Amino acid sequence: MSSHHFVKEDQEPALLILNPDAIPFEKVQELLEWSPFVLVSSSALEYVLRWGIKIDALITSSESDVSHQVAKDQAPLLTLRYTEGQSELESVFQFLVDRKQLNVNVIVSDVVGYFPMAASYSGKINSVLFEGKFRWVLIDNGHYSKWLPAETTLQTFFNNQIGKVAVAEEGIFALEKSSSFWIGEEF
Repeated sequence: MSSHHFVKEDQEPALLILNPDAIPFEKVQELLEWSPFVLVSSSALEYVLRWGIKIDALITSSESDVSHQVAKDQAPLLTLRYTEGQSELESVFQFLVDRKQLNVNVIVSDVVGYFPMAASYSGKINSVLFEGKFRWVLIDNGHYSKWLPAETTLQTFFNNQIGKVAVAEEGIFALEKSSSFWIGEEF
């Protein structure tokens, strides 16, 4: 991108870090490139603080998760509290929707557990889930089409099952399902 382009606030996807060791730090750095709004789960806080990055919001169920020093070092630091019976992800998605944030990248382990909640917000916020070496996107309309190199391996999540798809030839690859599904591409 040339120097005459400007990034408007909240134009880039927010970054939600639920499990910081779910992907290599080099990949996290790529997601941090344009200074997104960074939200971190209290369970991931210590790990993320070692990266030396600025955190914008801490997701917690308890005030005691925020030490005075962390609050001071990360100021201004927004604290998002979720209550018992409310999922961490649901509270974050609702906060981002209220904030008019259109996109969020989520670093998570066990993506399967997060698919239903992310899909339930699909009309309000676009979610991309990152786990291991895969970047997962919801295909709402049941039709995926993209140019891919030969020998690409994709993963799918459809009807509560993960599957693999091997792309044999370089070119436009299409995949159709009867309803929405998740596709995982190596990144």
